[in-house]
Amino acid sequence: MTIDIIAVGKLSENYLKEGIDTYKNYMTPRIMMNLMEVKEEKIPKNPSKRDIEKVKIAESSRLMEMTNNKAFIVALTPEGTMKKSEGFASMIENAKSRGFSRIVFWIGGSHGISEDAKRKAHLKLSLSKLTFPHQLTRLILAEQVFRALKISNNESYHK
Repeated sequence: MTIDIIAVGKLSENYLKEGIDTYKNYMTPRIMMNLMEVKEEKIPKNPSKRDIEKVKIAESSRLMEMTNNKAFIVALTPEGTMKKSEGFASMIENAKSRGFSRIVFWIGGSHGISEDAKRKAHLKLSLSKLTFPHQLTRLILAEQVFRALKISNNESYHK
C-alpha cells in the first residue's frame, strides 16, 4: 500500500519534517508514505472572492496533476466527514479491499480546495472541527495513517 500526501506549499519547519519522517520510518516497509508538495499561489492582501476562487482552482489543479489516476482520493476539507481512528483505519482497509493500492490525501492551501477537486475525490474528510495550520496537518495525518496501520494489524498503539 502506498499513501501519498499531496499538499499545497512548502513544509518549512524542521520539527514537522522530523515528525513526519519518524512516522514514515515506523510504517516502512508495510506502507510506503510519500509527501509531495505543489506550488502555493500568491494572493493579494485583501483578496476578493474571485481572487480566492482563482487561487483554489490553480492550487487544486496542481494537486490533481500530481495524483495517480488509479488512486483512492481523499480531499481534506472542513465540511468533510469526521472519523474516529478506528473508522479511519476501516476507510483505508475498505479502499484496499476495493482494489486500490494507493491512497492520495489532498491538503489544500489556506483557502482550501476547489469544488471541482472535491467532486473528483472519492471521500471528503475532516480531521477535526478545530482549524490546524496546513503544515501541522501533514504531521497529524501521518500519525493517523500510522495509527490506522496499528489498528488494522490489531497492534496496540498508545503514545
